[in-house]
Amino acid sequence: MKIWWKKKSHLAEILVLGAHPDDAELLAGGSIAKMASIGKKVIIADMTQAELSTNGSKALRKKETSRASEILKIHNRVNLGLKDGFLNRDSSLCDEIVALIREVKPRIILGPPLGCRHPDHEALARVLKEAVFFSGLKKYLPNLPYCKRPNIINYFEVEGVKPNFCIDISQFFEIKMQAIKAYESQFILGKKSTKTYINTGIVSMVERRCRDWGEKLGVEFAEPFLCETPLLLDSFI
Repeated sequence: MKIWWKKKSHLAEILVLGAHPDDAELLAGGSIAKMASIGKKVIIADMTQAELSTNGSKALRKKETSRASEILKIHNRVNLGLKDGFLNRDSSLCDEIVALIREVKPRIILGPPLGCRHPDHEALARVLKEAVFFSGLKKYLPNLPYCKRPNIINYFEVEGVKPNFCIDISQFFEIKMQAIKAYESQFILGKKSTKTYINTGIVSMVERRCRDWGEKLGVEFAEPFLCETPLLLDSFI
């Protein structure tokens, strides 16, 4: 079921989960590129191949995803090949994520928050919390060595909620946008493509959101995040 696109180590400090290819780039691309630039190993795991997308195809999306991964300079990427539009809370999805966590052994796992508009994103958000808990239970999937539970950080997808912190991505904003635009079939309205919400406004919305959060914090661009567990800092500044 798992499709690894790069033959490298499966261990990483940061694991990013997205329901579809391009979710990670849209919602955390600048921070992912920043972490990769300072030597942190980042693996992105896409749950589906986004086969229900109005434009493009699975084969084209795979090429676009590979290109976006190269732009971000991430360590590795995996696609679980689950059915687009049908993610839900069942033991199989939870088991898949537990297995992935135990394989990657991340310190941090990024995923969607509760309250998402897309049903697949909402399903992934609900299962993520359970999977992280079960990943630390020795008798859950005992054939796979259990590991220390990673901390969950949610990328910012739900409006009307205040983030817990933001990351300055001013130096990596253009990389984020290049990675997004690598998905040409999705975000660029061509002569043969069908007009959709995401190819007529979402790119400018992403830019506006990053600029707005940056302005609030005195930098050019920033990405907001949510977390339940308090962050441990060395100092106030």
